[in-house]
Amino acid sequence: MESELWYATMTLSAVLVLLAVVAWGDATATGPRKEAGVHVRNDVCPHPFVDINGRCLFVDNFAHLNWDAARTFCQGFQGDLVTLDEANLLGYIVDFIHQEGLTERSYWIGGSDRTSEGTWVWTDGSSVRMGTPTWGVDGETQQPTGGTSENCIGLHKDNFFFFNDFSCNNEMSLICEFNM
Repeated sequence: MESELWYATMTLSAVLVLLAVVAWGDATATGPRKEAGVHVRNDVCPHPFVDINGRCLFVDNFAHLNWDAARTFCQGFQGDLVTLDEANLLGYIVDFIHQEGLTERSYWIGGSDRTSEGTWVWTDGSSVRMGTPTWGVDGETQQPTGGTSENCIGLHKDNFFFFNDFSCNNEMSLICEFNM
């Protein structure tokens, strides 16, 4: 039953992506555009990805998947969950999320400490930078704060899309990066 639900969710997300691509059609493939400091190009990356400051990204707010399913979803598009290894890229993505009106969801990104508690790494094995300017603050406590129960990184909608550690079983939207 769980695999049928997962398959139905993945199928629905894929259909919604395809519908969005068809609806956007050539309207978004007109070349570069500059929006409030975010350099976005649609003629460089394969659909449904867009070039955001030199990286081919797909911000999918239709999907509601756990971290593993989100990663599998991105891999189905020849990508993986995004590696946010530059503070500026986080800023560009947050600007894009706001400009596109995608602020109602939190988003999975490609970091976790599942292999070794407290050692945060991206899906490519590189280290996640800790502290500011990427990790959020919860009250007076710097994220991550979840210990062994929260091992995957997401951009938290309720904390200005700064990094937050979540339970990997939470269902959230996702940001994929195309593997070039």
